[in-house]
Amino acid sequence: MKKSRIEELPDSVDAKWFRHTFIPAYMAYVGQLKDPWDVPAKQAVEMMQKIWDETGGPEYEITTSTAVYHKVCVTFTLNHKSKIYI
Repeated sequence: MKKSRIEELPDSVDAKWFRHTFIPAYMAYVGQLKDPWDVPAKQAVEMMQKIWDETGGPEYEITTSTAVYHKVCVTFTLNHKSKIYI
């Protein structure tokens, strides 16, 4: 599986906002779940979209095939036992 890179996010996404606002907000949500390592894709996408919209992200629809989903869910899951590179 190819690792998602920050450069693969849409041009309209500010990398600093993504790293310092969006990701911490989503991780705070996931950290409160009973099993943060097993978040169903539909639930993850719905919460990411809600956080995205409420924290000032540019107009963007998050799906399981978008770079945002892969950057947050796939990369985080693959790296959860080692250092997390987000």
